[in-house]
Amino acid sequence: MKQRNELEPTIDVAEKLYPQVIELLSEYNESGDSVEIEKIIHKLCLVTGKEITEHNLFEYWEEMGSQELAFKLSLPYPEKVKKITKDEILEIVRRVVHFDTEGLSDFFTNQNIPIAWVLNDCYYIPLLEKNFDCPNVEDLFSRQIVDGKYIEYTVEEIVDKIATFEK
Repeated sequence: MKQRNELEPTIDVAEKLYPQVIELLSEYNESGDSVEIEKIIHKLCLVTGKEITEHNLFEYWEEMGSQELAFKLSLPYPEKVKKITKDEILEIVRRVVHFDTEGLSDFFTNQNIPIAWVLNDCYYIPLLEKNFDCPNVEDLFSRQIVDGKYIEYTVEEIVDKIATFEK
């Protein structure tokens, strides 16, 4: 289901930034000069509009490849949105739970990037966190131990929990 534009990830922006970011990451990876590395990081910050440090890049390299990292850096952060309806929360939660990327560009899928994982981590969950005061939103999507038993919340239970914490 298509959402309001302000709730959708701006994949088109990420597609435009991606070639520049992947090239800068390649330069970063090949550079051994600390002055050059600082220049590359500065360019990455300017291109993406994100605050990036060498420590961030080092940590990212430990977790993922350059293509996934470039997508993650190219994807703009979600914004604060006026009044997200319960149906809209339901769609966001459904996308997270089902790793749904239907209707999105195939550009990043063709780059062999786990787009659903990145969208969940870098867009949908931060979107919910930015717009709701629900503590530990990310934990709602994981198994929980309640009364000594593992449980998994249903999509509807997650929506109900998040909706009660509207900012």
